[in-house]
Parts: sequence; C-alpha cells; structure tokens
Amino acid sequence: MKNYILQILFLTISLTGFSQTKTIESDLMDLKMNVEIHLLQAVTL
Repeated sequence: MKNYILQILFLTISLTGFSQTKTIESDLMDLKMNVEIHLLQAVTL
C-alpha cells in the first residue's frame, strides 16, 4: 500500500513538473530514478 501511495505522489510531481523549467524536469528525472530503484529494492527484499 505504501508503494502505491509513493507512485501516486510521484505521478503528481511528474505531471506538475512538465510545466516547469528543464532544470526542474531533470531534477524530477533523477528523483524518479531514485524512487524506482528504492521501489525495486523494496520489492526484492
């Protein structure tokens, strides 16, 4: 359930990020990579 909430939260951040500058967009891409890595680690544990 926690992972599901994180995914919704990130999706919201992503959608709002597209209307911002490229710098913020790249920061969000980095954040997305970190979140995906953490989610993968959580699933494999």
